Amino acid sequence: MTAEKTVVAQPKQSQLWLRLQEQLKITEAFLIFIFFPMLVYILMWTFGIPFRFVYYLCVTIYGFTAVVTIIEAFLAVRRKYALRRAMQETPIHPTYTIIISAFLPNEQNIILGVVRHFLERMGEYEGQIIQVILCYDTPHDLPVEEELRQFAVTHPKFMPYRAGGGGKAASLNKAIKFARGAITVLFDADHLPEKEVLGKVWRWLYSGYDVVQGRNIIRNYDENFLTSMIAVEFETVYAICHTAKSLLCDTAVFGGSNGYFLTSSLKKYSFDPDQMTEDIELSLRIQLDGGKILHDRSVLTSELAPTTWKHLWLQRKRWANGWVQVTLAHQWRVWQCKHLTLQQKLYWTYLLLWAQIIYPIGGFQVYALILAWWAVTGRFDIGFDWYIIATLILTMISGPIQIYCAYARQAKKLPVSYFIKYAFFNVFYAFFKMLVGLVGMRDCIAKERRWVVTSR
Repeated sequence: MTAEKTVVAQPKQSQLWLRLQEQLKITEAFLIFIFFPMLVYILMWTFGIPFRFVYYLCVTIYGFTAVVTIIEAFLAVRRKYALRRAMQETPIHPTYTIIISAFLPNEQNIILGVVRHFLERMGEYEGQIIQVILCYDTPHDLPVEEELRQFAVTHPKFMPYRAGGGGKAASLNKAIKFARGAITVLFDADHLPEKEVLGKVWRWLYSGYDVVQGRNIIRNYDENFLTSMIAVEFETVYAICHTAKSLLCDTAVFGGSNGYFLTSSLKKYSFDPDQMTEDIELSLRIQLDGGKILHDRSVLTSELAPTTWKHLWLQRKRWANGWVQVTLAHQWRVWQCKHLTLQQKLYWTYLLLWAQIIYPIGGFQVYALILAWWAVTGRFDIGFDWYIIATLILTMISGPIQIYCAYARQAKKLPVSYFIKYAFFNVFYAFFKMLVGLVGMRDCIAKERRWVVTSR
């Protein structure tokens, strides 16, 4: 989904040091965002300065986030997109260039199957696909490269392109120059889209949108407990949150894969190799320039979820790092932008400043406050009133409401038990994601651009 900065495939000694580094970063996060604030609150108490107002600020952060979550859920579950009938029947048959991004040491075992999928399993739209470009990097020559070259001989539409390093963003910038189709489609190497996707997206692109982001679901959902939980999480994200963005204020993000661009629009821009989430940064830049992006949850592709907590941590930390990077670079530009409506500016502020900085920091202050209260009074109970009870109830019900709405709008029928398990799992998982956000924030401030490849 995001940029490849420094792809790491390291010996065991380096891997041990990497794990130790991550543990030290987590320790830093606890010290900075819990222990030190706890000391400040104790000092405030010592000097007669009450700190309960901070507690009210924290529960307000939780309560506001819960309200937005509930609004998104009800909005996304009740409404569906529909094009004008005339647009649905317009007989346009655009050409497509499909660009697949891959890091071959990691994805060499699946890449031929993925390429075949695009060339041989796209049904009636195969004739409109004029190019399939495999844009890949590899630190050394691999036997699969010869297989790809031989495959290209028998499949003239296929072009294997070794980009020569620089990461995903730099490689895509090179590959996009070869695009000849009216529409350029970007996929990561583990994605297998449904054959109907091309017949859906062009209508949006020919009715005023520059980019369409499709819906990603998890293909290996039954591999283990973690992948089953990520599968439900993706349903909440793509069926509810991303859909709500488009319905609520006509905005969306390109998520790095399953993205459909008017080639003429895409060639005006380039991905920023210095960004950890070059996809999010480009999404915002396009819209700041007056472009339009839409999320269509009926445009389905499947991908592979991380199968271990280690790989999930590294993936999500990289995403958090990149989102904070985009926030610091573009939040002020959002408010200055003449092309965004007030509603869009508010929503992007929620996605950037609120979700990436205020919520993780404010959310963790609850723990610092409870510990400080215990230190000065000997009790963990800071106290309740109607406001705190109301925000607590909102926070507790927002997750189950979102999960139920995701179940009602899921793309593929996952077992009901997955959603029930996720409702309980999410109590821990929310803390995990806040911690990831704080460590990602720390990495962004420290200008760390290390990218560890997720194994396939």
